Amino acid sequence: MSRRTESDEQWVYQDIIRFFKEQGVYEDYRKVMSWRVLKSTQELLLAPSEHHRFIELFNDGKEFIFSCPFVNKKIKILAWLITHNLRPAVVMFDRMRSMIGR
Repeated sequence: MSRRTESDEQWVYQDIIRFFKEQGVYEDYRKVMSWRVLKSTQELLLAPSEHHRFIELFNDGKEFIFSCPFVNKKIKILAWLITHNLRPAVVMFDRMRSMIGR
């Protein structure tokens, strides 16, 4: 997806979450919406300069990361590390990936 499309998708999910909260039904959809937001923000996990944006968008649903069917194991681990204040480990992982060319 293009950067613009990703941004639009993230905005739509945030708007839907806001709507569900206003209607008082967010808890019924929290797990699925967390999965959708994680999927739409997975590219942000691979760029250390974008981690702050990931945290802003994925501020709820830490407990649903490993059950998300939309992303691979590497993304799940990176998301878990960032949401648990272990960003230095993610940055180190990214640098190692750069060194080996992946």
